[in-house]
Amino acid sequence: MKHLLLTTIAAVVLVGCGPKPPNATPTERKAARALQRERTHNTRQDEALLSATHQGNIEDVKKHLAAGADVNTKGELHQWRWIPLCNAAERGHKEIVELLISKGADLEAKYLGKTPLHWAAFKGHKEIVELLIANGADVNTQDKTSQNRPMDTATLLGHPEIVDLLRKHGGKTEYFGKTGEELKVGESRKAPAQPPSPPVEPVAKAAPPEPPTAKAPATSIHDAAMDGDIEAVKQHLADGADVNAKIEGGVFSGRTPLDLAWLTRQTKTADLLRKHGGKTAKELKAEGK
Repeated sequence: MKHLLLTTIAAVVLVGCGPKPPNATPTERKAARALQRERTHNTRQDEALLSATHQGNIEDVKKHLAAGADVNTKGELHQWRWIPLCNAAERGHKEIVELLISKGADLEAKYLGKTPLHWAAFKGHKEIVELLIANGADVNTQDKTSQNRPMDTATLLGHPEIVDLLRKHGGKTEYFGKTGEELKVGESRKAPAQPPSPPVEPVAKAAPPEPPTAKAPATSIHDAAMDGDIEAVKQHLADGADVNAKIEGGVFSGRTPLDLAWLTRQTKTADLLRKHGGKTAKELKAEGK
């Protein structure tokens, strides 16, 4: 028994430390090869699990979990490092969410700073929100990036039933209007009006030099809105960018610059976009656009 334990330890060292030392025994080398095969097998199962949760194929999810896939793996899928439960919650696959929870999935695991509850609230999947809450998900956990709680996300993206559900279970929001009252679902938080500036006596000045030609922003209007880069947003608008352009594909598919500005609490940027006719995807959909 002691010899078997020592062989296993040696095999782990062999696998994890590059070239095998010349004094490794045949048994140790064989054990090292077996461990390497198992590691490769599990990596492939993890990747396959992520793909199955994305596609909503519950039978494949069961198969890959049974074959050794890590229910909490952080693997790459379509160039994004997803987590199975976040993936299933965002895609709306309720049965897979139930299965993953039963297999020990971490309810507070975060992808892009958001928990599965954030993702379900983000996409408006009420039944999944109910399921996650029933299993103990924290209704007031904060997004690492924007500090948004799930109720903030549901408020901004216009999911009133989810807002009510989260509030019923103790959910809080920090989105308030000028009077200190909680904003209505989908309502913008307006900046308080600034007092008028006192009149200034005109002073004769020399003619200013010609301004340099503005360079095109290095990021898209969506990225600029999400990052709160108000100067880049202004430049995009001045260049004639579509203020209501929707993202095609990916996690934020169908979202407008205003959606992303609100999602990350860039209120000044959101107000600028509103001033230029910016709307949320939900508002555009209501208008048939």
